[in-house]
Amino acid sequence: MPCLQDENEILNFDYKEEEILNYVYAILEILENKEIYRTNCRERVLNNFTINKMIEKMDKELTQIAKNPNKEKIENGEKLQKNIDILKELISTYFVSSKQEYEWLTEEFNNKNVHIKHFKGKKPLFYEHTLEYKIKHPIVLALRKIGMYERTKRILGI
Repeated sequence: MPCLQDENEILNFDYKEEEILNYVYAILEILENKEIYRTNCRERVLNNFTINKMIEKMDKELTQIAKNPNKEKIENGEKLQKNIDILKELISTYFVSSKQEYEWLTEEFNNKNVHIKHFKGKKPLFYEHTLEYKIKHPIVLALRKIGMYERTKRILGI
């Protein structure tokens, strides 16, 4: 189904009847083939968007950039480096604004998960092998990398 509007027209809600019908037919096709779409979507997510896949892709991209830097990549990196303080401020602001929700979520999570062995079948599953750990660990590493981990802990009072 071709898109009949350009990207710069995204806020133009004056759709042509042809475009509306394209969407209607596409929705009907999905509804008539839900199982196929469900299976294909799930496979695509598992093959491309798991934490491990995204880390693998990011690592591959960063390795490629390091091996073959070009002028544009170097300039972008320099611009980002100049704005690291803004990034730190935004992270701090986010944590301050979400402190209560964060405290509640971490308390709930810790009560249920931290230092508890999980058993699936007969094999023990330690916290370090859980999905929650795999999600939180890279965030902690990233905060440490940009020098925000201790500041974040102070902001959150942990």
